[in-house]
Amino acid sequence: MPSQSTTDTATSATIASFTPIRKAIGKFDRAALIALVGELHALNPQNRDFLAARFVSASDGLDKCKKIILRALYPENGRISFRDARAAIGNYRKSTGDTDGLAELYVYAAECGTRFTAEYGDIDEPFYNSLERMYAAAAKTTASLDPQTAAPLKERLRVMMDKTRDCGWGLHDIMCQEYETAFRE
Repeated sequence: MPSQSTTDTATSATIASFTPIRKAIGKFDRAALIALVGELHALNPQNRDFLAARFVSASDGLDKCKKIILRALYPENGRISFRDARAAIGNYRKSTGDTDGLAELYVYAAECGTRFTAEYGDIDEPFYNSLERMYAAAAKTTASLDPQTAAPLKERLRVMMDKTRDCGWGLHDIMCQEYETAFRE
């Protein structure tokens, strides 16, 4: 594991290396900047998703992320990937900064995982650990919203928690604890 100073140095080098790029971009005219963004868009799917979420419509980005989350946490082939769901949520967060949408994605991801275990039964400990972390993130993010925006998400979290009453691995207890911690009244 790298030491903190090694990590700080690597981060500093990454940030410092952008300085000459920033200077070069500063000399571009509007057409050249648009062409550069077009090239970045064409380079890979992650760039396309980032640019679409940033510049098109947050709801389009939200819908695309929900499709990724559904494929990852309620897959047709049975291969669950919390990693893919977290990556989609992280990319949305980085590209939009939309906390309301972020809370929606966390709640949706926790719902997909809960629905999967309700339909297919007992999974395994890593699955439940990941689902608990997703639920905790959903509760924490929802609690940070204004009360009117949070209300429907909070209700979905409560319903989800109630649906896990008969699940194993302590899932229900953890969800209750996370819910109570996030929404102390």
